[in-house]
Amino acid sequence: MRSKTMLLSAAAAAAVATGVQAKTAYQSGPGVPQLQEVVVTADPLGRSRDAVVSNVAVLAGDDLVHRREATLGDTLNGLPGVSSDTFGGGASRPVIRGQTAPRVKVLTDGSALMDASEVSPDHAVGGEPLLLDRVEILRGPSALLYGGGAIGGAVNLIDKKVPTAVPANGGEGVAEVRLGSADNEEAAVAGLTAGGNGFAVRVEAATRSTDDYEIPDGDEDVLDGSFNSSSTGTLGLSWIGSRGYLGAAFTEQRSEYGLPGHSHEYEDCHPHGSSLHCGGHDHDEDDHDHDHDHDHEHEHEHVPTVDLVSRRVDVRGELRDPFAGVERIRFRGGYTDYQHDEIDDGTVATTFSNTGYDARLEVQHAPVAGLRGVIGGQVSRSDFAADGLESFVQPSETETAAVFLLETYDLGDWNLEGALRQEWQTSRVPGGTPASRYPERDFQPFSASVGASWRFAPDYALSLSVARSQRSPNVQELYAGGCTWRPTPMRWDRPIWTRKRSSRPNWGSRRRAATPPSPPAPIATPMTATSTPTRWTSSRTSA
Repeated sequence: MRSKTMLLSAAAAAAVATGVQAKTAYQSGPGVPQLQEVVVTADPLGRSRDAVVSNVAVLAGDDLVHRREATLGDTLNGLPGVSSDTFGGGASRPVIRGQTAPRVKVLTDGSALMDASEVSPDHAVGGEPLLLDRVEILRGPSALLYGGGAIGGAVNLIDKKVPTAVPANGGEGVAEVRLGSADNEEAAVAGLTAGGNGFAVRVEAATRSTDDYEIPDGDEDVLDGSFNSSSTGTLGLSWIGSRGYLGAAFTEQRSEYGLPGHSHEYEDCHPHGSSLHCGGHDHDEDDHDHDHDHDHEHEHEHVPTVDLVSRRVDVRGELRDPFAGVERIRFRGGYTDYQHDEIDDGTVATTFSNTGYDARLEVQHAPVAGLRGVIGGQVSRSDFAADGLESFVQPSETETAAVFLLETYDLGDWNLEGALRQEWQTSRVPGGTPASRYPERDFQPFSASVGASWRFAPDYALSLSVARSQRSPNVQELYAGGCTWRPTPMRWDRPIWTRKRSSRPNWGSRRRAATPPSPPAPIATPMTATSTPTRWTSSRTSA
């Protein structure tokens, strides 16, 4: 299908002194371009992208604006080593080097997202791409700090919902409008930060509506069930001091999207011992043809949909130079109440829910014998349930605690890095189920990684890292039993009760590319708007 998207964006900001803008936007001598340093937020040490041993991809600024799609996976699809497992217009998970959930962690400013995307690819990843300020993709020792499950990597979503600074002259804002032709996309986002006297408030909202994809030169005009409609609103408040900040934000996301490719072909599937048998036992050829025609007609009349509601509270804080020996203390926490209904023919067939919290504390110590590092801890709890036709996963409670350590050492042109993480996980099925079939399980996975990079030329570096990771089985691997029909028929009858292990080396090379310097930023006045030129993008997708 041919797709054309028009982007119109405008930003309004309060006045900022010319000298400050010139310093941040244009720092170069005659003929010598200088790059503004890109700091990796997900890295506990706050290092620049070039200082991290492992490969780090950062998507921000105009690159992010022009790549935004309705889902996270589609937004990142096409970056080096990244693809997506798209399932219609509303669900798409990132795939890093062939690995996806649960081997790829998706975070919001370092805190785990809680949804149902790990269970099936037709479940959306929480988070609205329109509200993201940047996206970071980590691999190697830095990704290890977020769990042994980050074998493929960690995707960190950075937003502005919790203000970290009081805007100059009291306020700043941004707005963006998107229009698409292939699916009649209409999307808009707006955000405003205002404050003073050590306090700042953030208000932002996004809405998106798309119809079914158009199919050129096909038997059908559109792909049934590929529509998507979503809305997200956020309210955040922070206290900001000279050495740090403490803030919280509430976010509500509502989404409704279709599940294309639905078929009633597997409705008569049933287990035969340890195998899954589909189809009748005594159907003649005429009956088969008749049933196929009926299913084809019915498929277009009733497309299943997902109705999703997610409410989340984020708490973030940072304290710099609290006492001797400690350079920074950072806290990230979130509580999520997630639920989505899968609706078939107007009736709720299955309800998935996930309620829980995730909190982590990081302490960055002062350099000791040349070592710079972070030590921290993390606790989380998840109450997951699936109720209805596709409730092949038992209701479960999962509690996790972890400690981690990251250390770096700089030897001139060589940079060494190592990380350790020890976890303790307990998973159980609440009362009312046979303990012999679904026993409580305890796991203690341990992961370690080391890496080194060598700057053999001013703008070139080679890197090598080796990791040994362990992860605990997730809910689906522990407590699945029975049949599920979407996206494909499956039979689950052998739970995985052991830790998953992975040992892998990674090597790479990178070049610090110079780009033309930006011109000096203009002097902004209150409520002055700047806009980016209209851009049209065209792509072709086979449906």
